[in-house]
Parts: sequence; C-alpha cells; structure tokens
Amino acid sequence: MFGKESRKKELINNLGSIFADIQREHQISPGDFPDLARMQEQLQQHVCLLSSTIIIIIIIIIISLEVECLKNGQ
Repeated sequence: MFGKESRKKELINNLGSIFADIQREHQISPGDFPDLARMQEQLQQHVCLLSSTIIIIIIIIIISLEVECLKNGQ
C-alpha cells in the first residue's frame, strides 16, 4: 500500500509538469488551467481515497473540458 500512496503523492507533486506538458502539446494558455496550488491541495486532501488512475482521469477530464471550452470560444 505504501507504494501506491507514494505514487499518488508523486503525481500530485508533479501536477505542474503535467499541466505544462499538456499546455505545450495542445497549445493551451496557462490561464485556461485550474489554479495549480488549489488543485494540488484538493487532490492532497483526498489522496487516501483516490487511486493513481483516478487522479490521472480527473486531470484528463479537467483538461478535456478546458480544451472543449476553448474550441467553442467560451
């Protein structure tokens, strides 16, 4: 179980680089992403409840929603 907790914390701590990679890959403005510190804090509060896979899915969903809003001019 310790390895999973460590991986979750690693993903949360590296969220800034994950956001940066997605920004570069999809040419999205940093301002279109959720506040990094707030997102990390919210994920950290729930780290005991979330698996690494769920954290990744949440990040992907957030980014997908942002990309759709940008495409639709919102």
